[in-house]
Order: sequence, then C-alpha cells, then structure tokens
Amino acid sequence: MNTEPFEIFNSSSSNVTLRKEFKIMNACDPEVSVGIDRYVQRLNKEHFEESIGMEFKSSLSFVAYDSENILENRGQTPFLVNLIQDESCD
Repeated sequence: MNTEPFEIFNSSSSNVTLRKEFKIMNACDPEVSVGIDRYVQRLNKEHFEESIGMEFKSSLSFVAYDSENILENRGQTPFLVNLIQDESCD
C-alpha cells in the first residue's frame, strides 16, 4: 500500500484530500474492501505556533502540516470478524 499512489480526491492551495481503495484478506480469508481518506493541511506560522505553544523568530523559515487519516470498511463484510486466527477459522 505504501508503494502505490493515492488518488487526489480534492485540493486547494493549502490542503489536499487523498483517497485509496483496496481489498485485504483477514485471518479467516473473507475479503474486506477498505478505503483510506488522508487529509493533509499546510499550517501557517500563527496556527503552528499556537498548536505547539511556542513563538519563533520572524527570520525562521519552515513548513508545517497536519494530517488526518480515516480507515473505513467500504464493503459488506464486517471489518473485525475473526481478525485473529483461531480454531473458528477452520
């Protein structure tokens, strides 16, 4: 998953929402359809300083961002059914 690109779902000059959909097999073999939405937002200097509780010299150049990742079951198979392999998988 880390080697494949995400689709750009939405973007602006300060943020982007990326999307990736794929299928995985859990321990008992049912295939699960999964989606990840990744929201990345560039933070301005004031927002960054507020979030970490520090002020920086105006001569300092930096880039800061915040991200939120949402993992979601996008299929019909329950996501947490038999995720740990045990005798019930037989």
